[in-house]
Amino acid sequence: MSTLEVSNFHPNKVMVHPRVLEWHNNMECEMLSDQMYVDDESEAMDRDESREAYWT
Repeated sequence: MSTLEVSNFHPNKVMVHPRVLEWHNNMECEMLSDQMYVDDESEAMDRDESREAYWT
């Protein structure tokens, strides 16, 4: 089989388990919090860089 085709797809029938939704929301929040660390030059810092800058 070289291709796959989905017939009669209805997006409103797609469901997600509540635990998967919770995991996704947590990941999204973590990604947003990682983007909040900014240095003096207004460049985004990742979490490790911000910790290092704080403790040095």
